[in-house]
Amino acid sequence: FEQMLEESLKTIRTGEVVTGKVIDVKEDEIVLNIGYKADGIIPRNEYFSEKGLEPADEYKVGDKIKADVLKLNDGQGNVLMSCKHAKIKEIRKEFKEKVDNKEVFEEEVKQTNKNGLVVLYKNLIRVFIPISLSEVGRDEDVSSYKGKIIRFRVIENDERAKKIIGSVKDLVEEEKKAKEEEFWNNIEVGKKYTLTETIP
Repeated sequence: FEQMLEESLKTIRTGEVVTGKVIDVKEDEIVLNIGYKADGIIPRNEYFSEKGLEPADEYKVGDKIKADVLKLNDGQGNVLMSCKHAKIKEIRKEFKEKVDNKEVFEEEVKQTNKNGLVVLYKNLIRVFIPISLSEVGRDEDVSSYKGKIIRFRVIENDERAKKIIGSVKDLVEEEKKAKEEEFWNNIEVGKKYTLTETIP
């Protein structure tokens, strides 16, 4: 029976990414059933939440987590795992794809300073929006933007230099131009139109 049980359990290797089912959530670790002869353990320092939540607030028994295998034996007979590396890698890949596809981001402003606004994509990737590329007015208090949800597009993404620049203005100008084109493409002779925007 023991031999049959051993054969039914999968083999895992260090560095492999496996999906496990949560069997317990403690204050300092998450315990997973990974279909191996030992349970998988994700300690608090190897946990990352894209929403900034605690493990108990994000996961419950029965949920599935994708995690990296760090050690086959953590010294107490369990498999040491990390969901931080797999998740961060996934978020970075997703972010790059969105930037490459010129997608529109919608994020909360986490910090403000005299030079601009700072947002965090999935609690990980810092995007800076300079005042000149934001919609902050000349007489506006930039700190009033903290906590606001803003729409922007990433116009510079230098991962090595950790320099990621976003622009609200580029997006606004682009959307304005698209509306103007739509208007002129659909304008009808003899029909009356009301000007709703004030042109300086």
